[in-house]
Amino acid sequence: MLSMLMNRKNIAILTNILTEKPCKPLESNEMEIYHKFDKGVQANTIHYAILVETTCVCITLTSLLTDFRKRMLTFRAWLPYDYSLPFLYYITYAHQLISLIMGSVLHVACDGLICGLLVHICCQIKILESRLRRIAREPDILHDCILQHNRIFEFALKEMIAFNYSLAFAVNEKFRFTITIQFVVSTLVVCFNLYQLTRTTTTKANYLKLHIQLSTYCSKYRKDNILDNPDDLSDNFCIMLPMFISCYKMLSLLVNHKNIVKLTDILTREPCRPSKPNEIEIHYKFDKGIQVNTLHYATLGLVTCTSIAFISLLTDFGEGKLTYRAWVPFEYSSTIVFCILYAHQLICLIMGALLNVACDGLICGLLVHICCQFEILAYRLRKIVLYSGTLRNCVRQHCNIFRLV
Repeated sequence: MLSMLMNRKNIAILTNILTEKPCKPLESNEMEIYHKFDKGVQANTIHYAILVETTCVCITLTSLLTDFRKRMLTFRAWLPYDYSLPFLYYITYAHQLISLIMGSVLHVACDGLICGLLVHICCQIKILESRLRRIAREPDILHDCILQHNRIFEFALKEMIAFNYSLAFAVNEKFRFTITIQFVVSTLVVCFNLYQLTRTTTTKANYLKLHIQLSTYCSKYRKDNILDNPDDLSDNFCIMLPMFISCYKMLSLLVNHKNIVKLTDILTREPCRPSKPNEIEIHYKFDKGIQVNTLHYATLGLVTCTSIAFISLLTDFGEGKLTYRAWVPFEYSSTIVFCILYAHQLICLIMGALLNVACDGLICGLLVHICCQFEILAYRLRKIVLYSGTLRNCVRQHCNIFRLV
């Protein structure tokens, strides 16, 4: 709410950009594109509001059926007065529920606004595509296309003429603090939930233990308790998620290998391939940045895996324990079987880290190369007067960049 009040002028500027030329839709097909995206924004906001308000209603009903009868508040709070009196208790209780509902409405309003502006940026890109397809029939709209392109992509084309207000840059700049705060708060909520999970009562822990055993291992094959130690639960859970994600990333790479080849072919062929010395220099600068980022990421991942393996060798291995507790369909008390199973866990850990580095490095590299193409396109647009035939290549490169995105 504070961020929206502080940025109300910026919000008005952003909405004015969308409703004024050259971003304002004019033709019938442009209006159709605009209404399609606008309808999507409305549908998303309504669904999000229904989900959030349904959650608030569930919390309210649950509290009325449990806490209200016991004269307890919905949320524990420190108050500078004694609310044991019925009148004060009712006021405090209603205040908490009203604050809960108002907070949820504010979340819907702020998130819907930011999401709506981002979706409308995508709408502007679609409208720009439609206008570029009509350039051959209507050459007069080229000027408006360039102005609209500058408003959308000035944040990426850093060296272009600082002529217009950048819509995408403005959205990112004005709401950076809001998005950061929301991310931090969401992270804290998850951390506190995990902390409460480790401090649950015996009854709740046994119920959770039974549920996990039945749904995961089939309890008749699993006799030892998996929740005896909360640290084991957190370790296994924290390694299970990255390994699951690594397998999904590997599957995604295998399924999309043809698309990856197509994307790399687009970057290595005309008109995206750099040809002039300045273009080659821009490409080399971005390519070097990709190599450095990937190397640092790989180093960080391998150092983490090495540290885990080294600590496990110094502690678990000497005690005949595995690095991660696991259910296996055989007895591993034998030294040879234990060593094989122990090595299997460490090898899987390293392979999962390498898969993460490979997939994340590939995706990050493609995104950075898209930024590189923007820089090259900006250079070519600045030199459009000096080199004949550049406009055609610029239009083709612009279309290829959209295909990459």
